[in-house]
Amino acid sequence: MIHRALPVIAAVCILGGCGEEPRADRAPFSYGMEAPTGDERRALASMAALEADLAQAGSLQGDERIEAERRLGPVVAKNADLCVGTRLENKGWYLLASWRFQFVNETAATLEALDRLDRCGSPILKQAGRNLRVQVLCRQGRLNLARPLAETLVRDIPQFQPTLDLVALHERVGQAAPALPGLTRPTAPTLVIIAASWDEGTRARLARLLGRAAAAEWTPVLVLFDATPAVIPTIPGLLLRPDLQVVHARTASEVAAWREAWTPPSEFFVAALKADGTLLAVDLRTDDPLPLVAPIGTMAAPGP
Repeated sequence: MIHRALPVIAAVCILGGCGEEPRADRAPFSYGMEAPTGDERRALASMAALEADLAQAGSLQGDERIEAERRLGPVVAKNADLCVGTRLENKGWYLLASWRFQFVNETAATLEALDRLDRCGSPILKQAGRNLRVQVLCRQGRLNLARPLAETLVRDIPQFQPTLDLVALHERVGQAAPALPGLTRPTAPTLVIIAASWDEGTRARLARLLGRAAAAEWTPVLVLFDATPAVIPTIPGLLLRPDLQVVHARTASEVAAWREAWTPPSEFFVAALKADGTLLAVDLRTDDPLPLVAPIGTMAAPGP
């Protein structure tokens, strides 16, 4: 599987504390053995209900899951507010930042929630929040701030290496793209999509990406690390894109070659290449604007 560096809306199992000054209308939370205050009980009930909603949304597939998670925005925001001044505050702000990163185009909204998390006294979830901050900075193009933060994170927690790899990919924009193992260099503007597996989630994302009018100007190439060989020929027709080239990594060495070349940080990764192989954009979301391109040509498919 590809490492999941990008956040998903899911329940965070670690319950963090916050030592910052609570709001004036909230009683300070005690870390002793005293019975929970009314604020604490309300926060616990709110978080439990939110986690149930998140689990329900997470049980869905494809577009249904995306839309169910999107609709939870007001609930996530209300939960964060209810958790202020309690030991759940870290978790409340982190979940709100994660939701905003996925569903709100304005990155300042995500940073506002991350700033609130950073002001909490407890360290729990702060490293996860800083990992998310690196991804926000990459989307803003502020790589001079993203790299040192990512390097510090990886020194402390090596599992965050995929996020540092993401910074490196962003730094290559405007230069020659990484290698395309098994393919020739493009001769047309190309969207390279690397997916861990073929499932309903991958199908829904591809349909959303390639169904846009702007995507008609691009030659799409889908690289699958895991898929049933029989389904491969059916994918272009299923997505109504007969020009879609589907590359199935047939051996562990082929998977390793793509991972080494691209270090994809998520289970569904999209990059845009110019016709001459220059990397134009990385880590594109399905609804991100695509660069303007010249008329498309073709791209050579892999040999047998």
